[in-house]
Amino acid sequence: MRNAKYLNLRKSVVFLLILALLLGALSELSILLDRNVNPLFNYAARDLLDEPKNSIDVLVIGTSDVYSAVSPLLLWKDYGYAGFAWGEPAQRIFETHEYLKKIYRCQTPKVVFLEIGNLYRDKSDAQNLDSMTKAYIADVFPIVTYHRTLANFSLANLQAKPGSVTKGYLIRGGTVRVDSDPDTYMEPDSGTASINYFSQQELTACIDLCRAHGSKVVLVSIPSFTDWNMEKHNTVTALAQQEQVSYLDLNVELRGKINWDTDTADGGKHLNYKGAQKVTAYLGQYLYANGPLPDHRQDSAYDVWNADYQAYAKKLVSFS
Repeated sequence: MRNAKYLNLRKSVVFLLILALLLGALSELSILLDRNVNPLFNYAARDLLDEPKNSIDVLVIGTSDVYSAVSPLLLWKDYGYAGFAWGEPAQRIFETHEYLKKIYRCQTPKVVFLEIGNLYRDKSDAQNLDSMTKAYIADVFPIVTYHRTLANFSLANLQAKPGSVTKGYLIRGGTVRVDSDPDTYMEPDSGTASINYFSQQELTACIDLCRAHGSKVVLVSIPSFTDWNMEKHNTVTALAQQEQVSYLDLNVELRGKINWDTDTADGGKHLNYKGAQKVTAYLGQYLYANGPLPDHRQDSAYDVWNADYQAYAKKLVSFS
């Protein structure tokens, strides 16, 4: 009987080891295949991990709002700042935390903009716990996140060169105006929009992690006609004060400058390249005014950035 139990235990251990190896192999394959799939998945975010060690000074991380609205190569052109936009669709705050852990293994950004639209993705405890579990599992087995690449399997994808020419930004040229009264955008309101306890605690963990690595943390809201309002603004303003970090609500700062007839790709949820130029210009001015960052434009170690900008500028011509 004892031998039978031992044999069954050994079989179970062997099975779990084989399963772990299989998931690990599929995870690596899914990452290699990620560069030639639907750009809206924006797996180019992971290309940050291929940048030379400790070469990134500015990180913007969050949901698809990030890769739609922040163009690091415009920061490069105007200021010589080395930045990267790590954005993924419907990114949860728990995923943000796990990604930050990975990023800090190879980069030490001086400024981290935490895009906080993901604080309102999961509203209940159950939803937060589900996202937390998935984030932890995906840290070990990335296929949990990148499984969609296997559905587009092609050996040609394996030949894609690593590295994002646009440093994580996705040029979005379409224009779909908002189908609502623009005057209703960010109407004055003294109310608040509560944040789930687990999401708030995870944001604190993200801030603490960034501080522990010497990064200045700035919370940021990207302009979104459909997803943001003054109640959320009021709540995050109070949260930023509690955490003693800066908060840039670009829905407020750029109100009247974002044109919801021309600057959105999908009816007010995401910005197109016209809106992204305005957001990036504001962030550049903020960075310039709030502390010296190195200008790398004459640094030979960053020559590839000048080449990437030229390639980016050529791509942008077709959207102008």
